[in-house]
Amino acid sequence: DGASLGSNNIGIKDYTVTINNATSTELVFTADNGGSLVVNSGNLALNNSGSLAQLDADLAVIIGSGAVLTTAQSEAVKSLEGDGSVVIAASTSLTVEGETSFNGALTGDGALTVNATGETVELTGTNTFTGGTTVTAGTLKGDSDALQGAIANSGTVEFAQSTAGEYAEV
Repeated sequence: DGASLGSNNIGIKDYTVTINNATSTELVFTADNGGSLVVNSGNLALNNSGSLAQLDADLAVIIGSGAVLTTAQSEAVKSLEGDGSVVIAASTSLTVEGETSFNGALTGDGALTVNATGETVELTGTNTFTGGTTVTAGTLKGDSDALQGAIANSGTVEFAQSTAGEYAEV
């Protein structure tokens, strides 16, 4: 059975906050930048007041296998890692601003933005998000299962295809 975290203020600065078995969560992240947010299991649902955006983009987010992070507004993170899922809410975006290798799934009706100057954001999972992708800086790397929808590119997009695949947006 999962634990309910209720309403909490969590300060993250050079610390790791680990959440196990989240079932209903309203979190307000406060304090300065740095540290990690690890969701090992369960579903961490951020609402409009519980946001990663209240920190700057120095937060590393790690989503464990079977875990889900659900956004309600646009969010920015330093890196995204793990094998879990991120649900990006409609009319919002998830911005990744640093070196990333994410094996999980990006889903939902929101968009992905890569703003990782001089770094690579690699997606290796099967993604189904529908809001499109924007690369403003850095490199987005993945195969035809990982890279979804129209890609607006001001950086570099690299297809790393190890098996036959088709990208329909060309």
